[in-house]
Amino acid sequence: MWYFLYMLSVILQVMGCLFVIIFVMTFIAPMLCRMTLRQFDSLAEDRKKDLKLRASTILYASCASSVSFYLLAIDESSIHRDKLWGHSKLAQWNLAMAVGYSFADILMHLKWKQKIDPLMYVHHVYAVGTGGFAFLANRTILYFTTLRIMSEVSTPFLEIIISMHHLGMHNNKIYLVAALLNFLAFAIFRIFLIPFHYYSFYMAEPFSGKRQLDYVTFYWWFTGAVALDILNIHWFIKIFKIYWNYFDKKEKSKS
Repeated sequence: MWYFLYMLSVILQVMGCLFVIIFVMTFIAPMLCRMTLRQFDSLAEDRKKDLKLRASTILYASCASSVSFYLLAIDESSIHRDKLWGHSKLAQWNLAMAVGYSFADILMHLKWKQKIDPLMYVHHVYAVGTGGFAFLANRTILYFTTLRIMSEVSTPFLEIIISMHHLGMHNNKIYLVAALLNFLAFAIFRIFLIPFHYYSFYMAEPFSGKRQLDYVTFYWWFTGAVALDILNIHWFIKIFKIYWNYFDKKEKSKS
């Protein structure tokens, strides 16, 4: 009975976050786009939908990564004392927001018939699966899911440069600054943190002590983590090549 009530509360949390994010995509994002882009209303409908989705992603990623940073660097909740079984209501809400966003992003891309990288679908499915299983496994590994969500710190800069590129603003100084920040944030929080992530999990001793992690939970988390890391490495190589070619062309044009 207790587990049923817990799962009901989790479903309500995720659904609540899903509807809030869809509301943001539909009503708040257009307001933000109009505030930052004067020609927004004169753009083609498909371009406006694309910008609304990217503005929503910027808002979500900024919020999720900020909460994750607070939980990992400032907050002294039980997820620090027990990285496998420690619980924090804020961490649980942050995870619910991540799962809700992944659902909302897929649904709105399909509804508005917007193109999306097929690998992004894979990313969202694994993110939902890994995060959802953390809920199903009775709130385990919240520390590590929070560590994963913090990687979203690179996302706002990526969405900014893609939006500016589509609008023909790639020679703007803001574009160059955002590109540099995206590269640094992606490298630090998505690539350099990979060894730390697995080392921290190993040091948490998941298969020893009084409360051992069951192998089903471990397998689900580990395969999801590896899949997301492979995607991040693939995207990092792609980003590196794009930036290398961009600055190489600029140097050649100067000479």
